[in-house]
Amino acid sequence: MLVLKGCPRCHGDLLLTTYMDDRSTNCLQCGYSRALPPPARKAEPLPIAFDDEPRRPGLRARAAMRRSARLTPMTPRGA
Repeated sequence: MLVLKGCPRCHGDLLLTTYMDDRSTNCLQCGYSRALPPPARKAEPLPIAFDDEPRRPGLRARAAMRRSARLTPMTPRGA
């Protein structure tokens, strides 16, 4: 792969070279070379933890409880 004007020394063109696990860049104009670190490995996803404890009622459950409280028939105070 070629990186145009990527050399930190002369702002020339860099050639990205990969050989086995080795990666390096070489400037085509001044000869500057630099070894690159190996690419980062992709992380494996963590397993989902299920807990047996009941959860707090969510927003929908709370809204349903409020609705049902509003819809209950009102009884007169003196009765």
